Amino acid sequence: MEAISMRCPNCMGDVIPFDNGAFGRCASCDSVFRLRDGETAGAATADFEDGADDTDDAFDFESFFQNAYDEYVDDESDLSDAYFGDRLDSNRSKIDAAVRRFDIDDDDAEEVYCVVDTTIFGSCKVGFAVTVSGLYMVDEDGDSAFLDWDDFDDCRIERDGGKLIIGGHPFIMSTDEARIVARVMRDLQD
Repeated sequence: MEAISMRCPNCMGDVIPFDNGAFGRCASCDSVFRLRDGETAGAATADFEDGADDTDDAFDFESFFQNAYDEYVDDESDLSDAYFGDRLDSNRSKIDAAVRRFDIDDDDAEEVYCVVDTTIFGSCKVGFAVTVSGLYMVDEDGDSAFLDWDDFDDCRIERDGGKLIIGGHPFIMSTDEARIVARVMRDLQD
């Protein structure tokens, strides 16, 4: 079966099919289309036509990070910089600091699933956060960035001892913690 790339007629953004290809949603403007024979039948600004629902296809970040925590973290003391799974659930102040320091959009502020704070005193001036929209970050060089999921899927994740590099953005932590966080981030790419 040949992959067909479709563009939104409203904004020329990529149209992502869902519901077994019956519908497509523009990644840029959120317009929804009914797809027939590989073509668009017309834009719809309502969430879905005919009551269709794409929540079954939604990625479950909460379960992903809880499973990663259960698999990779033997003891909470293994982590000093990374907060996800059980450890994030009990640290609402860390989420609030990440929202403020990493300039996380209001739409994403309630859906933060992982925070990595690489500052010595835990101020969240350096690190990154995983939200439903992508990764918000401030790296060791002070550069702020946002990687949406397409950019994140295409970026390279490297680890050199205690340095974790995500898409060219360095973060320094302990060697053991960098190993855990690198595994989790690579699993997230899959």
